[in-house]
Amino acid sequence: GAVLFMAFVQATVFAAPHYPFFALPQDYDAAIDWLNQNTRPSDVVLSLNPEINIVLPLYTHNKVFFAADGQPTISDYPFELNARRLWQSFRLLGADQDLFMRDLFAPVRFHWSDMLAGRHRGEIEKDSLNTMLFFGPSKEKSREVLKKTKGNPLEAECDYVWYGRLEKQYAPAFPAKSAPWRKIYQNHSVMLYQNVRPRP
Repeated sequence: GAVLFMAFVQATVFAAPHYPFFALPQDYDAAIDWLNQNTRPSDVVLSLNPEINIVLPLYTHNKVFFAADGQPTISDYPFELNARRLWQSFRLLGADQDLFMRDLFAPVRFHWSDMLAGRHRGEIEKDSLNTMLFFGPSKEKSREVLKKTKGNPLEAECDYVWYGRLEKQYAPAFPAKSAPWRKIYQNHSVMLYQNVRPRP
């Protein structure tokens, strides 16, 4: 009994500081649940957050606007077209592309001790972009493809925008007054916007 109790205490002490970063936040879970219950299977959701682009197809019937990882070993969708979709995401959000490029190729500052220091989850998501978004190729190849495609976004539309911590950092003025977005859901850390202009 004592051994089991000590094991439980040790597991709890280890899990407590890690849980906020490895478990899905409740706000994310609630927004995902709303999408799953209130959207069509063919609807496309745009998010800059690689974690969201991974979990949305798992926990909803929605599609994502661009892949979290476009490597040939994982996806048959061309890496260059996925990069063009990323730039189209920035165009639709009115996001800061230059700031994103600087952050994407900056040295990764994340360390496990950051969790114990109480760093905000959104900060760690931002710092981890260069390992989460294009996991696999070298930074040099990623930089080359992103620079090549930056001025050539893939013309495409989405049905919904996931506007969370990461999106706010790059597109704080979203949505523009002239943009076709209507807020349809909000919780503490996530807002969902619907495109009121039907996709062709």
